[in-house]
Amino acid sequence: MVILRWFFLGLFVLCSIYLLVNQSISTPRILVLQSYGGDCSWTRGVDEGIKSILDNENNIKLKWYYMNTKNHLEKHYLEEIAVVAKRIIDQFNPNIIIAVDDAAQKYVARHYNNDPNIKIVF
Repeated sequence: MVILRWFFLGLFVLCSIYLLVNQSISTPRILVLQSYGGDCSWTRGVDEGIKSILDNENNIKLKWYYMNTKNHLEKHYLEEIAVVAKRIIDQFNPNIIIAVDDAAQKYVARHYNNDPNIKIVF
């Protein structure tokens, strides 16, 4: 009787873990890659538009990254921020990248054009 109880408890735990992992893997992940900083009014407007559509979706993971290239046009900064953005993409593993404005596409998103697991929206 005790063995049967432990068997069902173990089965319950394994099924729970499977369901949690499966949902986590199948949840779409979207990265909004903004060329400018969050303090720019144009950027805030774009963010508000995206949020108005996607915030009510419970089964989507959203992440924002602001490159702030409007205030920093130095080549060293652009190269460094591109490395940071690529690291965020590799860690977050998005299904979709929304690349907002030219710098996001030029320095980061274009490197993922041929990735079959990532769709780019520009």
